[in-house]
Amino acid sequence: MRFPVGAAICGVLILLMATGCSGKEENPPVILEEQQVISAQEFSPPALLATLSQQEEPVEIPAAAWGIEGTLTELSETTATCAVPMPVGSKLPVLTLDPPADRTEVEIFAGDQSLWQGTLEELEAGEWQPPAGSTVELVVEAYWQQSEEETMQASYLLAVELEAPLEEQNTPEPESVEPQPVEHSVSQADPPQQQEQEDAQQKEEPSAQPVTLSSDSIQAGRMVVIRYEGVPEEYPTIETNLGFTPVFFEDEGGLTAYLPVNNGSEPGEYQIIVRWSDGQVELPLTVTDGGFEVEIITMDQEVADSTINSSSANAEFETVTRPLKNQSDDEQYWSGPFVMPVAMDPVRTSSSFGYTRLINGVADRHNGVDFPVAKGTPVTAPNNGRVLYAGYLQLTGNTVCIEHGFGLKSWYYHMDSLSCSTGDFLETGDPIGAVGSTGYSTGPHLHFALSVNNVYIDPFQLMNQDLS
Repeated sequence: MRFPVGAAICGVLILLMATGCSGKEENPPVILEEQQVISAQEFSPPALLATLSQQEEPVEIPAAAWGIEGTLTELSETTATCAVPMPVGSKLPVLTLDPPADRTEVEIFAGDQSLWQGTLEELEAGEWQPPAGSTVELVVEAYWQQSEEETMQASYLLAVELEAPLEEQNTPEPESVEPQPVEHSVSQADPPQQQEQEDAQQKEEPSAQPVTLSSDSIQAGRMVVIRYEGVPEEYPTIETNLGFTPVFFEDEGGLTAYLPVNNGSEPGEYQIIVRWSDGQVELPLTVTDGGFEVEIITMDQEVADSTINSSSANAEFETVTRPLKNQSDDEQYWSGPFVMPVAMDPVRTSSSFGYTRLINGVADRHNGVDFPVAKGTPVTAPNNGRVLYAGYLQLTGNTVCIEHGFGLKSWYYHMDSLSCSTGDFLETGDPIGAVGSTGYSTGPHLHFALSVNNVYIDPFQLMNQDLS
């Protein structure tokens, strides 16, 4: 599980470092034991120096993993566990290594989306800069040639949060925009005169283009359904500038695709382009602010160290869940609104979706909702689906993942016991397990989440709306 860093927190730039920050051990390798390899020369990697333009002294980022090239766990799939507050920066910090590496590789992420790949030198030359007010994660791989046969590798992870310009900071929070009818233009490979005639006809009567959206305006952290009427021999393709590529599935005489909007997406205007064999349509989508707040949570440090601060716990979670997120059944099992997975009257949450949580001082984006109910409370399926995973994970305790079709999944963490098995098909109301407090938890509750593949969405959207 990579560290999910999202919205601005207290106007600071945060650099995330490895578990060595805890003080228990200086700069320990974040590598699975069976993969840990240190050369006979006891190679010790230098710290990555991160310097902001207004700083005189750089911040030292210790290597999170090191060893012989090719032996390290992919750092972009692990978690940084210590946050160091720094002054606000308007640009990426200057990153240097002393001694310099023989070669470097840098990859920059926003959530699960890869934004840029290159070298430290290219980054220093300004080939890429994140937009103001955004948060990005940098994975830096450095290589030192020790001999003809041996190259040492060190991996570094840091997250950078950039303050928005003053004129943006003083702008009021955007209000939710009610969906308005939008005229969508369909571009065809037609002669100009013919296109002009068609445009004139479109002014007189609505276009019969085959693509529709469930909504032209959506809050960050929710999903849009894209519908294509008819089933062509070659399925249309979809492009977006939202960091996710939806895929069409056949459904009741047409095609359906789900587009989740990441809870860290900036409010603004976005585009969805659908292309088919003899045409295309460009659909505008307005994304409004998700209204996510900041929570401060304190938990037992031993629990934190054995779960969220544990590299092995995070590596296990990623190893199990990443392949699940990439699966998409080509049949829609769910129908109608989702129902509550636990009985509550009235319904209340102890932690809401999309909130940035400071847990023992460490930033974490909450990708589900927590329902505070007593230990042993039955957990039941909120809709029909196939169980992709049912088992125990060090990070999330007794865990279940259900595929509801077309990549839509539900997740259940921290349960005391399980009542289903991998491969089971569940109908709405079938037992999943019982509420508990296993894994990364401060007390009995159910963590309930929905995702479209690897992008989480607000579960209450599908409880309050029928998008099936």
